[in-house]
Amino acid sequence: MKPSDQSIFLVGILVLVCVVPMLHVGQNLLSLRSVFELYPILFLPLLIRFEGNRENSNRNPFYKKTQDVENIRKLESVTQGSEISESSITKRSDLGTNIRKKNWLLLPGIIFVISGIFFQRLSLVWIGSFWNALAVLHISGITLTWPAPFIIFTIPPVTGFGSLFLGYKLRLIVTEMSVQIIRIADASAYAIGNQIFFQGKWFVVDRVCEGMKMGLASTLIAAAFISRSNRTGAILIGCFVFPFWFFSNFFRVCVLVLFQIPAGSWRHEFIGIILFICGIVVPLAFISLLFPKSKQNEFNFSNLVLRSPPKILWLILPLSTAISLAPINRFITAKSYTWPSKIETFHLDVNSTLSDHRIAVYRSRENYLILKRDLFAIGTGHDPRICFEAVGFSFTEQGEWDGVKTAELKSPSGEKPILLWWYSITENSKLGETSLAHLTDFAPRRAASDLEWRWKRLLGADVIQWNLYGPNEKELREIAERISKEPFDGEKDPTNAGTTTSKNRKFSYEIQIDPTE
Repeated sequence: MKPSDQSIFLVGILVLVCVVPMLHVGQNLLSLRSVFELYPILFLPLLIRFEGNRENSNRNPFYKKTQDVENIRKLESVTQGSEISESSITKRSDLGTNIRKKNWLLLPGIIFVISGIFFQRLSLVWIGSFWNALAVLHISGITLTWPAPFIIFTIPPVTGFGSLFLGYKLRLIVTEMSVQIIRIADASAYAIGNQIFFQGKWFVVDRVCEGMKMGLASTLIAAAFISRSNRTGAILIGCFVFPFWFFSNFFRVCVLVLFQIPAGSWRHEFIGIILFICGIVVPLAFISLLFPKSKQNEFNFSNLVLRSPPKILWLILPLSTAISLAPINRFITAKSYTWPSKIETFHLDVNSTLSDHRIAVYRSRENYLILKRDLFAIGTGHDPRICFEAVGFSFTEQGEWDGVKTAELKSPSGEKPILLWWYSITENSKLGETSLAHLTDFAPRRAASDLEWRWKRLLGADVIQWNLYGPNEKELREIAERISKEPFDGEKDPTNAGTTTSKNRKFSYEIQIDPTE
């Protein structure tokens, strides 16, 4: 086997070692539809630094000297062969030093994987494995530009962070703009919250339509094209990338509503990919070609020399993969929680704690109380939208009052139940079985904001997510007031005056606050 072929084989094996944990944890993190959301990875080649001989010269100070040696070899006698050999040895020695200096690039990925195992968070294992795969390519000679590792934030399961801060507000803006265009086809069309009434049917602009993932992907693609453009091109790309993204997503929502394409359909993702390419990638590529770098060398695969991965990678990466493939609870024992059989008028569904003892479901007639403990302070897996949308519900309107978030849902059967959720904070102690069973006496304080409960949880406080689900908003509010205390004075959000929809009345207005993680 040739040295070059051997390097390709070894690099491929190590990349595969990094990808295996991603496939393993992806079985639990990703649905079949989520696979279509991985398309930003296809644009990863745009983030490869294709600079040919110039790049080799910059990375390796002995590159030019080696080229001179090749010319000298043709002119000088065989007696100078020893000097040429000495230069080659010196070159290889320096190259090995440079490789060892880049080994630190694996550190973030290893930290993510270990943290995922320690905190029992599969998403961290996914991020760390993806990072390690890119680090192997970079160390081995396929140099990537700086934003390449952050492409992980444009694909599931990490895309929830963008939705966490801006998603719902962005959906309201896009909904209001879209209905203005849709009225050209149907003058009776109108919008309520993030719903559009068109031709006798309601269309919900839900989380997958907000365009946050497309916006992050657009930012990374723009960074790749900026690296290939001169100053004028870079300025133009920087100015146009966000308008291109916003209007591409706006046009996508219009198309989805006009053709009544549901969020769960493959056509939904297909249209998003087509508009992403036509509305963002193609225009940015055109600007980059129109204003190229003046001294950018054309890439030639013959100039790309893969280096054999350092030996330490063969120790670290297989070990990391082996640990991540083993059941997490084999290394870290999960905390055990005891739930009371009854909270107020709610009775525990004993089967609800079998699969995950951190989650308990209580029922009282038509109302449900869902509790979640051991929350991850910087994660996104506890957003009620993720849980309810996963089983077919849609969030139509949202609001907030005194730390309690409210939403009207639309079930697959067409019903419109109400959901209230909040986070309680108990510092210096934990709510035990007795306290939970007597919440009127031990009612915990509600967090005033997402930032507050995340910060307190990071400091070690006991944080519980409370979810009240039922048909009657007034009844749910009374329950929430009995089993929890309002936030401390001065911590309330001054905008928390909105009301949510019930079966008997509509929102007086919508508070544009994004839900929690």
